[in-house]
Amino acid sequence: MLLRFTKMHGLGNDFMVLDLVSQHAHILPKHAKLWG
Repeated sequence: MLLRFTKMHGLGNDFMVLDLVSQHAHILPKHAKLWG
């Protein structure tokens, strides 16, 4: 599965922003844990 995302950071925290309106994907909590 390929997803476009934007990586952002602020005050020492990194986070990813996924646009799931233009990209159709079903993200499960177990997938998010693999990215962390």
